[in-house]
Amino acid sequence: MESFSEYFKSLLKYVGYKENIELTIPEIRNILSKTNEYFYTYKKEIGKTLILDEYYDYFSEFHKFWEKYHKQILNPTIDEHRCKLIAEILNEFYISNGQKLFYELYDTFSLEPQEICQIRYFSANQDFRGSRDF
Repeated sequence: MESFSEYFKSLLKYVGYKENIELTIPEIRNILSKTNEYFYTYKKEIGKTLILDEYYDYFSEFHKFWEKYHKQILNPTIDEHRCKLIAEILNEFYISNGQKLFYELYDTFSLEPQEICQIRYFSANQDFRGSRDF
């Protein structure tokens, strides 16, 4: 109970809530229930989203929110200098080892390279399980 209370208090403090509160089990239950509802609960009235030329239901309010605001929240940027350094390293690997280093591993189900890049960008932090700073 203590770890959740500390986590929730840190959220309140971050948004400027000044009172120090102690949460009860019923309050924690309600907070978790509302969090679960927002992140994971489907409701018919949420609406639909267009993905890969087809309309699908949003699976939660968070899904709808994330689709609209993910770019501002993540604020992805490209460091041209670092990209050039990586390109030079990869080019050296290519020169010394040939094309066999750069073969297609998976069936990409006709996804375009830009779509694959987006998927990799949003899932890269999961690949390394916190061992890399993204």
